[in-house]
Formats: sequence, C-alpha cells, structure tokens
Amino acid sequence: LEWKWGHLLGRACPHLKSLQLSSLPMEPSFLLSLASCKQLTHLELSADVQLAAAAARDIAMLQAAAPLLTSLSIRAEEHAPVLHALAPQLTKLQLWGKYDAPDREAGVEADWALPIVAACSNLTTLELGLFLDEGWYDVACKLPKLDNLAVFGSVDVGDALQPAQPWESLKANLLSFNAVEHLPLAHIRQLHVVTLHAHLGTLLEVASGAAALR
Repeated sequence: LEWKWGHLLGRACPHLKSLQLSSLPMEPSFLLSLASCKQLTHLELSADVQLAAAAARDIAMLQAAAPLLTSLSIRAEEHAPVLHALAPQLTKLQLWGKYDAPDREAGVEADWALPIVAACSNLTTLELGLFLDEGWYDVACKLPKLDNLAVFGSVDVGDALQPAQPWESLKANLLSFNAVEHLPLAHIRQLHVVTLHAHLGTLLEVASGAAALR
C-alpha cells in the first residue's frame, strides 16, 4: 500500500477485516479512510511505518473511525499514539521489541509502553516480544480481563503476584527455573514453555533435594 492512495483504502476495500502496513507514512486522510472499513478488527504496523506529525495530532479520530478495531500489533515507540488512542477498546495486543538478550536490557525498547498497556483495561490476550521483568509482570497481573499471556522472550520474575483474574494460558520462549514458583500457575489450563533454564547452583540444589527423598 502506497501512501499516495491510502486515503482511498476504505472506499476500495470496505470489507477489510485485517490490515498490515509497512514502509509508508500514516497520514490523517488514511485514518479517515478507515471509517469505511466497517469490519476492520486487526491492524499491524511494521517497525518502518511512520506516523506523520499531522496524523499524530489527529490520532484520536482513529477510535471513532474504527470502533471494531480490537486487535493491534506494533513494533516501534513511534506507534505509541496509535496504542494510546485504541487502548480503551483493545482486547488483543502484540508488542514487539528486543527479546533475545539474556539480561534486563532486552526490555528497554518497550518500557515506553508500560503505562499505556496498563490502561488497556479490556485486554484478554497480551503477546510480548520482549524480556518479561517485574515491571511488565506487574502490569500483566493488574489487567482486569487478561486471560492469555504469551512472552516470545525470556521470563525471569522474582515477586509472587496474583493476577486480577486467573489466567487460562501462559506461553514463554525462555523461562527461568527460579521464576516458576512466582508464577500464578494454579489455574493455568495451557502452559507452553520452549526452554526452561536454571543456574548450576539451582540444579545442584534440586538434585540434592531429590536424593534426600529417596
């Protein structure tokens, strides 16, 4: 999609349900055109999508233009105004950042989103491509309607918190063994962990405890 005819999108594709944008600036005319997409429920913005200054000022119109838009996927801090505008109506959010580093630097890129995600009171599904530290864990636990949490990065939390309501599913690419005891697993129906990692000292303690039970 080229921005030159982005204002015609709604008229040309009024039955769109899902829209993925890349390599273009978002202009106010494009936002207005979405009002013709009465069935649009999902919007995905790649990292190279630029929000024009005029569109950032008028971003509040997005909520009225796309009232059924409840699913959002973003990858850049520049998209913060879009997330903020849609926060009250979102039920699913995919937020991507660095997630493959073994330390806490992995979550730095997406820390800007913490207060905005905390305001997404209707979220039922949250998918994070970042390091889940105490800050993100605290926000996830306070979301009143969250059912499903997926972390496409590592999970390493040290505080035992209870979610506002029991989660049905939890997915993690990399889960610290020490974090297991702090996660609300009692009511989880689906648990998917790709890799479980532990320090040598922890493994020795587990082995020692197992040997003592024999």
